[in-house]
Amino acid sequence: VLVLTDDGKKWMEGNILATFSVDTEAEGYSIPAGTVKVSYELGIKWVMPQNMGTTLRKKIPAATFSNFAPPQRPMTYTGISQPQLPQAGAASWQVFPGHMPFMGRAA
Repeated sequence: VLVLTDDGKKWMEGNILATFSVDTEAEGYSIPAGTVKVSYELGIKWVMPQNMGTTLRKKIPAATFSNFAPPQRPMTYTGISQPQLPQAGAASWQVFPGHMPFMGRAA
């Protein structure tokens, strides 16, 4: 898991030590349901349910990106010197190379 530091400037790797699915008492504290106890380089952090989305992130394994390869050469478009704007009275959209125009909703 990734843990946001208290100053909100850095995400650090951490480990979940405990989860609390019901209200309980632990280590002398009243712990609300949904709380997660996390350890990371700077110490221990108790993350309350209302802070879960802003304080913890799922760590994405490095293997996820192993098949990613950037393009070998940049894509170039010939014959287009500048973006084309719709003319007065023309449709307010344009079709770009390689894209199909929107033909409306299927019946």
